[in-house]
Amino acid sequence: TLLDDESLNYSLQQSHSNHDGEDTSSVYGSYRSQYANLNAGYYASTDDSAQFNYGISGGIVAHSHGVTLTQPLGSQFAIVNANDAAGVRFQNHRGIKTAWQGNAIIPSLPPHKEILIRLDTASLPENVDSSDTSVTVIPSRNAAVIANFDAHVGYRVMIALTRANGQRVPFGAIATSVSPAIGGIVDDTGTVYLAGLGENTQLSVKWGNAPEQQ
Repeated sequence: TLLDDESLNYSLQQSHSNHDGEDTSSVYGSYRSQYANLNAGYYASTDDSAQFNYGISGGIVAHSHGVTLTQPLGSQFAIVNANDAAGVRFQNHRGIKTAWQGNAIIPSLPPHKEILIRLDTASLPENVDSSDTSVTVIPSRNAAVIANFDAHVGYRVMIALTRANGQRVPFGAIATSVSPAIGGIVDDTGTVYLAGLGENTQLSVKWGNAPEQQ
């Protein structure tokens, strides 16, 4: 296997027959992409015979978030939405990641069991963060289930907050952005971490109901 998620498989074979002196060679590879499974192979022999084969298999799913190409579907599968975050991978599902609309298909699941779908957080793109790292689904037989991840696309920032009088914003204050709707808690140094912010963002910071506490 090759690639970090082991989505590429290959085999090479060379043989020689002592009986008739015939040599044969073959190479075969298969690749699990987010859109389909691909395979190709080539066989050749010293008796002047040769064979080449290739194939593609997959599926297409229309759902409330759009249309998604997928690896071959089982009787039960999951439709995953990650809030327009592309390139998000999942643990133990080779080759699967969200497309440009933030959608992906987990193509085969067992029925009537709790299934934990986990994000591969180590492979998250630089501009993507998520408050959810896993979602539990229970697929019925011959059915699709929905798995939503609260992913955020944008900048990851550490913001030092200072009041007009020069004092730090107090520990425990809540900082939120209006669009997108993201929130965080200010630490004891007056700093808040937020992920998924755009180029221009307006923050609302509040630690009480009085005018001087926001």
